[in-house]
Amino acid sequence: MKPGLFLIAAGIALAQSPPLEPHEGPAAFEAEFVASDIFRSATYLQPLWRRLGFEGHYFGGTETDVGFTGASWTLAVHDLKVSPAVGVLFDSNHFATTAAVSFRWEYEHAWFVTQG
Repeated sequence: MKPGLFLIAAGIALAQSPPLEPHEGPAAFEAEFVASDIFRSATYLQPLWRRLGFEGHYFGGTETDVGFTGASWTLAVHDLKVSPAVGVLFDSNHFATTAAVSFRWEYEHAWFVTQG
Protein backbone atom coordinates (compact mmCIF):
# COMPACT_ATOMS: atom_id res chain seq x y z
CA MET A 1 0.00 0.00 0.00
CA LYS A 2 1.34 3.43 -0.90
CA PRO A 3 1.96 5.83 2.03
CA GLY A 4 -0.46 8.44 0.66
CA LEU A 5 -3.22 5.87 0.27
CA PHE A 6 -2.64 4.65 3.84
CA LEU A 7 -2.99 8.21 5.19
CA ILE A 8 -6.25 8.71 3.30
CA ALA A 9 -7.63 5.40 4.65
CA ALA A 10 -6.53 6.30 8.20
CA GLY A 11 -8.09 9.76 7.87
CA ILE A 12 -11.41 8.31 6.75
CA ALA A 13 -11.39 5.80 9.62
CA LEU A 14 -10.67 8.54 12.16
CA ALA A 15 -13.29 10.86 10.69
CA GLN A 16 -15.88 8.12 11.17
CA SER A 17 -14.85 7.39 14.74
CA PRO A 18 -17.61 7.81 17.33
CA PRO A 19 -17.77 11.04 19.34
CA LEU A 20 -16.54 11.14 22.91
CA GLU A 21 -18.87 9.53 25.41
CA PRO A 22 -20.78 11.96 27.66
CA HIS A 23 -18.89 10.87 30.80
CA GLU A 24 -15.53 11.70 29.21
CA GLY A 25 -13.80 15.03 29.63
CA PRO A 26 -11.62 16.88 32.15
CA ALA A 27 -13.92 15.90 35.05
CA ALA A 28 -13.62 12.18 34.25
CA PHE A 29 -10.44 10.39 35.26
CA GLU A 30 -9.26 6.85 35.87
CA ALA A 31 -7.03 5.86 38.76
CA GLU A 32 -5.99 2.46 40.00
CA PHE A 33 -3.54 1.32 42.63
CA VAL A 34 -2.50 -2.20 43.58
CA ALA A 35 0.02 -3.08 46.29
CA SER A 36 1.38 -5.98 48.24
CA ASP A 37 4.38 -6.50 50.48
CA ILE A 38 6.64 -7.04 47.42
CA PHE A 39 5.34 -4.68 44.71
CA ARG A 40 3.29 -1.53 44.01
CA SER A 41 1.56 -0.50 40.80
CA ALA A 42 -0.40 2.67 40.03
CA THR A 43 -1.97 4.27 36.96
CA TYR A 44 -3.58 7.69 36.58
CA LEU A 45 -5.31 8.82 33.36
CA GLN A 46 -6.69 12.36 33.06
CA PRO A 47 -8.49 13.60 29.93
CA LEU A 48 -7.42 17.19 29.20
CA TRP A 49 -8.86 18.48 25.94
CA ARG A 50 -10.82 16.60 23.30
CA ARG A 51 -8.82 13.39 22.80
CA LEU A 52 -5.63 14.67 24.45
CA GLY A 53 -4.89 13.27 27.89
CA PHE A 54 -2.31 13.06 30.65
CA GLU A 55 -1.16 9.66 31.86
CA GLY A 56 1.08 8.52 34.65
CA HIS A 57 2.17 4.95 35.39
CA TYR A 58 4.28 3.60 38.25
CA PHE A 59 5.63 0.17 39.11
CA GLY A 60 7.77 -0.48 42.14
CA GLY A 61 9.16 -3.54 43.81
CA THR A 62 11.77 -4.56 46.31
CA GLU A 63 14.58 -3.74 43.85
CA THR A 64 13.21 -1.09 41.49
CA ASP A 65 10.91 1.89 41.11
CA VAL A 66 9.95 2.89 37.56
CA GLY A 67 7.58 5.63 36.43
CA PHE A 68 6.25 7.04 33.16
CA THR A 69 4.46 10.33 32.70
CA GLY A 70 3.35 11.83 29.41
CA ALA A 71 0.63 12.96 27.05
CA SER A 72 -1.51 10.63 24.97
CA TRP A 73 -3.88 11.05 22.03
CA THR A 74 -6.85 8.67 21.89
CA LEU A 75 -8.00 7.32 18.55
CA ALA A 76 -11.37 5.53 18.51
CA VAL A 77 -12.75 3.16 15.87
CA HIS A 78 -16.05 1.54 16.84
CA ASP A 79 -15.48 -0.20 20.21
CA LEU A 80 -11.67 -0.03 20.04
CA LYS A 81 -9.65 2.86 21.52
CA VAL A 82 -5.88 3.11 21.08
CA SER A 83 -3.78 5.75 22.82
CA PRO A 84 -0.19 6.29 21.74
CA ALA A 85 1.73 8.51 24.16
CA VAL A 86 5.02 10.38 24.37
CA GLY A 87 6.58 11.15 27.72
CA VAL A 88 9.39 10.67 30.19
CA LEU A 89 10.57 7.46 31.85
CA PHE A 90 12.21 7.79 35.27
CA ASP A 91 13.31 5.55 38.13
CA SER A 92 15.31 5.49 41.35
CA ASN A 93 18.07 3.08 40.29
CA HIS A 94 20.57 5.71 39.17
CA PHE A 95 19.51 5.48 35.51
CA ALA A 96 19.16 8.67 33.52
CA THR A 97 15.69 10.04 32.93
CA THR A 98 14.86 9.51 29.27
CA ALA A 99 12.20 10.12 26.65
CA ALA A 100 9.82 7.20 26.10
CA VAL A 101 6.73 6.14 24.18
CA SER A 102 3.72 4.27 25.47
CA PHE A 103 0.81 2.49 23.81
CA ARG A 104 -2.50 1.66 25.50
CA TRP A 105 -5.63 0.03 24.15
CA GLU A 106 -9.17 -0.46 25.35
CA TYR A 107 -11.84 -2.62 23.77
CA GLU A 108 -15.35 -3.04 25.13
CA HIS A 109 -18.06 -5.02 23.40
CA ALA A 110 -20.99 -6.44 25.34
CA TRP A 111 -19.47 -8.59 28.13
CA PHE A 112 -15.93 -8.64 26.66
CA VAL A 113 -13.46 -6.02 27.96
CA THR A 114 -9.70 -5.82 27.44
CA GLN A 115 -7.23 -3.10 28.36
CA GLY A 116 -3.48 -2.90 28.18
